[in-house]
Amino acid sequence: GSLSEPTFFELLSLHSIRVLYDFRASPDTAMQKHFSVRILEIACKARNILYRHIALGRETAYGILKHLREDEGRNSLAEVVWYGRRKRTAFLGAEEDWHIDHRLAIASRLREAGHTVLHVLCNGSTEEHPEAVAMPDCLAGEEARLRLLEKQRLAGELRRPQKSVASRSTESVAQRLTMPRKEIDAGEELRKANTQAELCRAQRRLATLQRRFEDSSDVQAGLGPKILNVNKWIRAEASQQRDNLAAGKTKDGKDKAAKPSVDGVPSYSWAGTGGTSEGNPNFMASVPSSSSAAAMCGTSQGELKVDCLGCNAAFPWSILESGDGHCPDCLLQVQQQQQQQQRRQQQQ
Repeated sequence: GSLSEPTFFELLSLHSIRVLYDFRASPDTAMQKHFSVRILEIACKARNILYRHIALGRETAYGILKHLREDEGRNSLAEVVWYGRRKRTAFLGAEEDWHIDHRLAIASRLREAGHTVLHVLCNGSTEEHPEAVAMPDCLAGEEARLRLLEKQRLAGELRRPQKSVASRSTESVAQRLTMPRKEIDAGEELRKANTQAELCRAQRRLATLQRRFEDSSDVQAGLGPKILNVNKWIRAEASQQRDNLAAGKTKDGKDKAAKPSVDGVPSYSWAGTGGTSEGNPNFMASVPSSSSAAAMCGTSQGELKVDCLGCNAAFPWSILESGDGHCPDCLLQVQQQQQQQQRRQQQQ
């Protein structure tokens, strides 16, 4: 909407929001610059608010209703429920009026699962989401419209918008060089992951950025983001991606001519029960959390390895899971320290 940054955060503070999910499909098209993902993430971090952006309802997913039926949509809603049981949690939409925004579909799915959803209005008041609400045509017909557009593009009837000559000119490049270079802290990005699937996706994305940083002359010249605090796991996966591409395969090591299997479960999806039941969201199920720093989540089929939070040694996640990120030796030390601290408190 058109809210200013101070007004927006005053509304969050008024309702004690500590976790903010940004489900906008195209946040870069926001009218106000302070609602861009990068600026909003920095502003939330300064106010000790956990910010997470997941582009639900994007064009490649054929709209919000179709996306909520997929693994990513169901997993995202389960994350919101998990945080909502522990902290005051809100999710952000693109439009000021929730009746015509994607968050109408998100709130309806949560309401169907038995959860209470309150819409925060601009004046600070709240409005409870009704049990039954009709989907507007802009949402109900979104999947059909996007599939039609895709068919038109494939048939050559409609072309995707291309960059103008001015955007590729030397003047544009010079302007980009004068802007401060974006820096990405690899360690901080990995620490944002709360599940094993998120950790693998984050490391794969960072490995791709690292490979481009090492191979592209444009990136090294300052036209791309700079990766900081890159660990050995990310460098190893970046090297593996480079070898796969040199062999004529995809960066994940798959044959480009091979079609993806429809029987298998994608590596990034929820294969277990955690939040789903027969293809439908089951938000009453608990969502496991994981504390992790760096992991070897490459394309190899070996067991996931995670650095212990205590001794920083790499262990299989099956060993660290029971200790919430600690190996058995470090977990024993932590328990002993907690017992000693409890004794001191009792003596005082």
